[in-house]
Amino acid sequence: MLLDFDLIHVEAPIANALRRVLLAEVPTMAFEKIYLYQNTSVIQDEVLCHRLGLLPIKADPRKFLMPTEKVIGINEHGVDCEEEPQPDPTRNLVFNINVSAIFRHFLALSPPLSKIRKH
Repeated sequence: MLLDFDLIHVEAPIANALRRVLLAEVPTMAFEKIYLYQNTSVIQDEVLCHRLGLLPIKADPRKFLMPTEKVIGINEHGVDCEEEPQPDPTRNLVFNINVSAIFRHFLALSPPLSKIRKH
């Protein structure tokens, strides 16, 4: 389904508000919780989890069983918290990734600073 329209003679803040509402109402799927068991990379756990949460997932939400309630437990300090989910294939996606670097040298993604000139 495709919708195409033009807003004419509309103030920019109103058009931006409409754009935000339209984007917010599009159903999406994303990783809600990510549990890392071992991260030996230079990227911090929080940054890595945040980046994984931003990945778009192309999936039909109607084909998934959505949880209806949260799992609440008490941690070792006696404080209520959400428990780590058990690997239930109808509610959780559990996978292992083993990634390592083959090359131990830097790859320049931008031109060297000596080539940059001020105008």
